[in-house]
Amino acid sequence: MGIWAIIPLFFIVTTAIVFHFSWANEILYNAYSEEPPLPRQKRGSVDLVDAKQTYEALFNVAKQHAVENGADDWHQCG
Repeated sequence: MGIWAIIPLFFIVTTAIVFHFSWANEILYNAYSEEPPLPRQKRGSVDLVDAKQTYEALFNVAKQHAVENGADDWHQCG
């Protein structure tokens, strides 16, 4: 059983290496003569004043985030 488990584990480990380490990801892209994509920009967090924020304000932030990411109808039913 251990010998047969090596085959799928090899593919799982190599996939994890490419996802986790940037140097492995760059090697993969360079092997196919592709340009690696730029890292995504992280959006800042919502400022909480004294840890109190109204639900309406948080909901408006969530709706704005959805519009910016192409999912502007996520809060509608049906």
